[in-house]
Amino acid sequence: MNHIDDSLNISPVFLIGKKKRKQILLQEALKPEFLKCEIIPWGKIIIEKEGIYVIYSPPVTSAEKKILKKLIESNTFIIILFKAAINNNDYRKNLLLLPSVSNINIIKDILLLALSMKKQELKLQRFREELQNRNEEWINELNLANKLQKSLLPRDILHDLPINFAHKYLPQAYIGGDFYDIIKFNKNKIGIIIADVSGHGAAAAFITAMLKSALNHCSQEEASPACLLSRLNEEFYNNIRDHYITAFYAIIDIAAMRCIYCNAGHPKQLLLHKDGKIDELKTSGFFIGMFRNIILEERIISLTPGDRIVFYTDGLTDARNQKDEKFGLKRLKTYLKDENQSDIIQLSNFILTKVILHMKENRFPDDITLLIAEIIEDI
Repeated sequence: MNHIDDSLNISPVFLIGKKKRKQILLQEALKPEFLKCEIIPWGKIIIEKEGIYVIYSPPVTSAEKKILKKLIESNTFIIILFKAAINNNDYRKNLLLLPSVSNINIIKDILLLALSMKKQELKLQRFREELQNRNEEWINELNLANKLQKSLLPRDILHDLPINFAHKYLPQAYIGGDFYDIIKFNKNKIGIIIADVSGHGAAAAFITAMLKSALNHCSQEEASPACLLSRLNEEFYNNIRDHYITAFYAIIDIAAMRCIYCNAGHPKQLLLHKDGKIDELKTSGFFIGMFRNIILEERIISLTPGDRIVFYTDGLTDARNQKDEKFGLKRLKTYLKDENQSDIIQLSNFILTKVILHMKENRFPDDITLLIAEIIEDI
């Protein structure tokens, strides 16, 4: 058999009993294996000391019998080479009874096999510990990434404009690929963007960070929605392989009471009027990051006090129930109308509650983002 690798601190072998000659022969036979093998009397046994115990002859005194009982209960590995009455089956996995074996080579091979198994067990234990440590590190990194990603979202919603905001962001996991931002140009104009990066996990989250940086750069000048999204496409083209971004960008002009918007492959956002009527904000446009040149369409809508613009990502409408039915745009419109008289915080909570109740599982299948902007009536 192969020599036992002692690099994993394999436990020593302890030889116990009155058959000194056989113990010495086994000790000599194990020397080429570079194993620590000791012959010790019953009185010198330390129960807490881990090892493999080979017992040649039965204990005689009551003290020796107590030691054997404690050894068995200590869950260490024991080979017994005499007839012994062991009744508790719970100890069998660590106890090998070989009363008829006297051949030194057989005992040696059994010992080497036991030590090899112990080595594999130790390797497995260390692997589990390493895996647990890596999992803890990964969770810590994900928590940090989660905090960093949340820092990319608006911390303080603007309060110096006649617009109220309610916003909810529920990532599928620790980190997600949804993004939204509110940009103040002056006392009368703001830009609102909502975006969704394809895929999930770290790659999608990293792209949202890139999107935040690019947006800070591109939106310094008051560009039209189509111009801004086109510039973002130039930034991301060829830089996000295997991914793309859908986005909806709107500029609300309070002084003119209008909204200019553009859609790059994102779901149709909604304008909820005070009377409950809902308009779909339709435009055509291709998503960002896959083609060099994309055609984007802008449209303008008039606003009145009490109007609410509902921004959302497809994780909301794509949530499925037990029948594999999507939550869908129709349900979203219905619930928006039903709760239209509530304030926008209650409205957003109501919508998300309905989505969660609709889902067949507690785990979100995708990131969900909902942002509602309301034109205050007393402007």
